[in-house]
Amino acid sequence: MKTIILFIFLIALGSCANVSTDHSAAKFKQLFTDQELMIEPLDGQSYIQNAQNVFKAGIDDDFSEGLLDQSGRATNTTYLDIRELRSTRTFIEVFTSINSDLDKCTLSQHQIIRFCEKHPKLLNYKYYTHFLFKVDGEYFVAFANLSSAAGDNIAIYVWPLTLNRILLADDHARIVTPKSLYIIDEEPVVGIDHNN
Repeated sequence: MKTIILFIFLIALGSCANVSTDHSAAKFKQLFTDQELMIEPLDGQSYIQNAQNVFKAGIDDDFSEGLLDQSGRATNTTYLDIRELRSTRTFIEVFTSINSDLDKCTLSQHQIIRFCEKHPKLLNYKYYTHFLFKVDGEYFVAFANLSSAAGDNIAIYVWPLTLNRILLADDHARIVTPKSLYIIDEEPVVGIDHNN
């Protein structure tokens, strides 16, 4: 009898552990599927710290650190996907759910600048739009939003990917990556707008 009770207890304990340590793929909704989002070829010479003309509401001081305050690689024409996160996940879980090869999720700083310059209406007042980029072998997450307090201009911030911040499902975080990446549990949504 004690063996049976112990067995049932271990099964129940295992079930609880599975619930509390859920590291399954993040869930997303695809946004703006009615638009072809593209960034033209860029030489990679522009970097975020020097883009005050685009980020008029402010640039995180961390972009002025020596590692980030430098130009990057030249890029070809790049088509983009924008997804909205629909499950609570860490930075690393979010991007590895999109592609286990993080390099395939990255944009250059120049591409991030150009996206914000070209598509400011796809940014949001309430929620941040996230971009993964890489400098000298290290990954960083830039996140931008529109600021009504700063005259509807764009502000941008940065965290190292290794900080592994948590994005909550209720934050409606947007994720911008190069197009044509494998993804799990994605639901298409046309022209969703969370600005209102």
